[in-house]
Amino acid sequence: MSARPLIRLAVLAASLAALIGCGKNLPTSVIVPTGYRPGTPPGAISGSVSFDPAYPGLDVAPFPRVLAELHKYKVGGRGEQDSVGALVESRVLGGASTDFSFTGVMPGTYIIQFRADHAFRGVDRAPIFVELDPVRLSNIVLPAEIESLSIATYVVGTMPGFSLDDAFLNGTTSMTQDALGLWTYPDLLFGYTPIAAGTYRFKFVTDFSSTPGHLIGWGGDSTVTLTAPVTNAPVRYASGPAEDIKVTIPSTGNWSFTLDERRLTFSITPAPATAAIAARARTPR
Repeated sequence: MSARPLIRLAVLAASLAALIGCGKNLPTSVIVPTGYRPGTPPGAISGSVSFDPAYPGLDVAPFPRVLAELHKYKVGGRGEQDSVGALVESRVLGGASTDFSFTGVMPGTYIIQFRADHAFRGVDRAPIFVELDPVRLSNIVLPAEIESLSIATYVVGTMPGFSLDDAFLNGTTSMTQDALGLWTYPDLLFGYTPIAAGTYRFKFVTDFSSTPGHLIGWGGDSTVTLTAPVTNAPVRYASGPAEDIKVTIPSTGNWSFTLDERRLTFSITPAPATAAIAARARTPR
């Protein structure tokens, strides 16, 4: 046999050996693992929050603000207590919706803590076991914390007829609690005090230790000037002039005020025409 055929046989033998050695790397021979592995979509937790029916009207937007915090959770063994671990992620609910969803959740045990800013007790939901399938929680209801609500509320500010004396001594700027946590001015007993067009500072005062230059109650950010009518503007409990509400009343007349302690919002609207006619309007001092 000549040298050339021998070379061809050697090359063929080497090629066959290479194919046999690489067979374990062919796509059809790879062992496919089971269970969780990198690249598998992790789990998810979702649900919705609602509010104690002791507070009417909270089944429609805007909803109170609620903070939902997802933590790792350790279920205690014998003689041990359960423990709340590191914060994983948080969501702010409320406004237009109280639905929530945590995605990209790794398998494990979790707790979600739900906390409102005011007027509600917090709720914890645990243990939540996450594997690979999404977890949908049953509805979470935040119970009312009625004792946190104001006992009495007054509209007090720089508008003539809305001084502390008008509020505390005369009661003419007092608000009526139409439903738990929902206050309106005017009180039906006293009617409206007309407000002249202009820009004013005020608070929804709840503390009798307030002074003219240091009102204590539900206020806002005095660096921002709102223009009435105002609808569902945010409030926060504060003291001092820096956190007075500043508003421009565009036209002289009777104006209605609403404070919602559940939602932590307030509104100012023109008095209804029928109410304006029927109200016992007084000339401001």
